[in-house]
Amino acid sequence: MDNIENIKIRRRKLGITQVGLASEASVSQSLLAKLESGKINPSYSTVVAIDEALDRLEQREKPSAFSIANKKFSDLDEREHFIQEYHKVGYHIPELAETFNQE
Repeated sequence: MDNIENIKIRRRKLGITQVGLASEASVSQSLLAKLESGKINPSYSTVVAIDEALDRLEQREKPSAFSIANKKFSDLDEREHFIQEYHKVGYHIPELAETFNQE
């Protein structure tokens, strides 16, 4: 489970609003706003619900190694740029390099 202080950071990184996260976690937006601002101490079950919602949203954002390896590129420069950008945001998939090197 994530630290309460990281909820706002994770939500913003995903580019999702408080309303969107609250809906995904089945909590109210006002509760989420108070939690993010440190005005309340949430229950354990509330933190778990928000953390699990963030986990689900983050999983939706991550492409699989298979989908990246099978992405169609117009040229090698475009593919290399995509890989570099992917690594900049902290994703490292060893299978990705192996797949591209086999072509």
